[in-house]
Amino acid sequence: MAKRANNYEVRLLTSSKDIGLRRLRSYTAALGSGAQIFHSYQDLQLAIESSHSQRVRNIILHDSSVYLTSQEIMTLAKHARIFVIDQPRENEPTSLPADTSVLWKQEAYFRCSLNTFLDSPVIRMAMAQLCQPQTSFSIGNLLRWGATEQYWRTSSPESLSDAGLNFVRKLNLAGECRRITEMFTHYTHVNLHNLGIEVESVRFSSDGILTALIARCKLKDNVAISYLASELRIHDFYAGVVNKISDKDIEIGALFHQNPLQEDGQEKIVVTLDKDLTALEKDAVSDLEKAG
Repeated sequence: MAKRANNYEVRLLTSSKDIGLRRLRSYTAALGSGAQIFHSYQDLQLAIESSHSQRVRNIILHDSSVYLTSQEIMTLAKHARIFVIDQPRENEPTSLPADTSVLWKQEAYFRCSLNTFLDSPVIRMAMAQLCQPQTSFSIGNLLRWGATEQYWRTSSPESLSDAGLNFVRKLNLAGECRRITEMFTHYTHVNLHNLGIEVESVRFSSDGILTALIARCKLKDNVAISYLASELRIHDFYAGVVNKISDKDIEIGALFHQNPLQEDGQEKIVVTLDKDLTALEKDAVSDLEKAG
């Protein structure tokens, strides 16, 4: 995953005392990152502002169990890339933040517990891409080499539902893999169509461990990323991903990973990503590439 050790520094801001530094550093070592844990905004601010590293080399994992004001988040964002870990509350396990929440405006938003963030193979593979600012993120890159795939496009002679059925039959999918294929084709055809979102293509793919259904779409101005994330959460996919490629282009994915630790009724994950860099960030990435 990493080209060399400690390319970046990951700082976890959390109120939890259950996650130790050894566990976090074991996780980030595979990403080529160092790691630190902070339990207060003031300590994190002091550390991040005294850091001489470029902004793209600093990553903050903000566990929402530590409340930050919009101003505090903006202050940290001047010095680091912020990935939000929004842990579900016991009394509101399925609700997501309001559309206006500053949490949606960060580079990455993970709706899951902190333990799931560290244990999920899907999130680990996503982090391997996200930690590299020089590269664009793609949901399809989460699959291993040699994955079986087929595409449905608007110009295809068969319907989207027929394409999904053929994919299920071709791989003899059963259980959760079959369910998410059927649910995602319905979600794409009905829900996105009702929103007026133009679906350009749907990729059906599986590498034997990870099954991924990925829709490439044109995003309308009046559709919030938070709404799409809420819709994915309602459909109860193991992992739902919304990846903003540009102001108009998005990927929407439903994934299932054949993890032997998984059980029915386990926590579901929602992820939104936005690596559409500003001009300032692009300059910083260019300097990073020149520095090697």
